[in-house]
Amino acid sequence: MINKPRILVHNNFKMAILIDDDNILSQDPPFLNRFEKHLITFDILLSKEERGISSKIIEIINNITTIKDETNKPFINIENQKINCDKEEINGLVFLNLRNKKIIIKLMKK
Repeated sequence: MINKPRILVHNNFKMAILIDDDNILSQDPPFLNRFEKHLITFDILLSKEERGISSKIIEIINNITTIKDETNKPFINIENQKINCDKEEINGLVFLNLRNKKIIIKLMKK
């Protein structure tokens, strides 16, 4: 027998549960049905200027890794070597680096 004591919780209590997309299917449906679902991506968190920086980085990576001359094709598939270079990963790097830089600049001005 499992003991499930009831505990009073304040009426304004709120909880956020973060689950990675890869793990969502392994969760119990009754658990998932209890909560509102919101998809949070770095695209939502970035400003328009930051998204522009991210797009420029992606464009640079694509230009560097694109082979325009089919006669000098390398032995390896460069597309397969671009690990962690998708849009969400680059957006995450821009988010972390620019936000940390802004924090450092604020601290230095004090």
